[in-house]
Amino acid sequence: MSPYLPVLYALVGALAGGAFSYWLQRPRVVLVVDNIRLTADFSSDREQTKVNQALGQLLTQYERDLGFQAIASKGSATEREYVEALVKATAALEDEIHYLLPRVLDTAQQFRDHLLSEDYDLAGQTFARNSDILWDPFAEAFLRSQFDLLPQGWGDKLPDPPDERTSEGTYHRIRWHSNPDYYSVEMPGAFHARFVIRGPGLKSLAFRLASALATRNRSELFAVALKLRTIAQTRMKTAADLAALVAQELDPYRRFVVEGLVGNPGRSSFSVSNRSKLIVEMRGYRSQAGTLSRDVEMMLTLGTAPAGAVEGTIDYSTPVMVQPGQSRRFTCVSSQYARNMEAAEQLLRSFEGGDRQCYLVVASIRRRGDYRPIYSRRLLFRDLVNAAKLPPRRSLTRGVVRSR
Repeated sequence: MSPYLPVLYALVGALAGGAFSYWLQRPRVVLVVDNIRLTADFSSDREQTKVNQALGQLLTQYERDLGFQAIASKGSATEREYVEALVKATAALEDEIHYLLPRVLDTAQQFRDHLLSEDYDLAGQTFARNSDILWDPFAEAFLRSQFDLLPQGWGDKLPDPPDERTSEGTYHRIRWHSNPDYYSVEMPGAFHARFVIRGPGLKSLAFRLASALATRNRSELFAVALKLRTIAQTRMKTAADLAALVAQELDPYRRFVVEGLVGNPGRSSFSVSNRSKLIVEMRGYRSQAGTLSRDVEMMLTLGTAPAGAVEGTIDYSTPVMVQPGQSRRFTCVSSQYARNMEAAEQLLRSFEGGDRQCYLVVASIRRRGDYRPIYSRRLLFRDLVNAAKLPPRRSLTRGVVRSR
């Protein structure tokens, strides 16, 4: 045996041990995308934009305060101020469409059914439990002269309510309260119907409605039930039309947002650059505008929440440091508005349809300052919350991890 073989074995072992030690010490990057959405939340606080005065007038004239009065009086505002006002109006309109008005409609129907069956106790309890949501739309419609109830009529012909604090009805007692001003009708059990006076001209209306409940005036209560249904149906259509106009106004300010986390199960730290890309596999996508010949590369700015920062604060200027055994959540925002991107119409339709795949590319910064691309798993290009509700075909869900 050659005397050099032990030396050679030792040298090979040392090199292998060094390589294995280096492999153990290197950082290992795990990149996961868990949400893709299209939102107007990330608008500029520097750029000025013109306020749509026609839309502002419609929103301020709506029966409910939508929080748009302050911005509607301005000719221009920053994009962030304008978008926040539009988003606030959208939230209020959605509350009207999906909660308040359907509840008014259902309650008015129940109230009418109890009146038809002459079950006045249940009718009174139904109205009393929901008097806050029934009275406000009814009073607002009255102030806007949207109805006139017969036979007595509503308006100047209303009788003046008595000054005493308590009035005896045929069945129930009516009470007047101050600070705030309102009438209440004591119903069976622990139920009280309340009619709060929030504007001029409503005191007589409140007393008339309270008297109808207290005396079980079937004809007037039945007319109120029918009118509440009409008010809710009309207002729901108006709210839906306004919500569509607000969504149309928000459309130019929407950006794509990609969220996820980057982890490091390795033994040394690394950083992630603030520049990233979302590659949407649009090659071969057909539309009326033609067939796309290549994929769409969406430039993104990556950021994370600094330690101890206020919730919602994201730093997009500092590379993200990931320590060994640590994971960091990130948010990537598209550099351009969605409507200004390459093949914008096809991209938006693809996002709505969820029939294309995409993957995120970020650049990891190593100790020596070199950049190395990191690829996420392929996933469907769509709102992932909705994708979970509507699962695609199995062939589209098979992801492939790409790494280098």
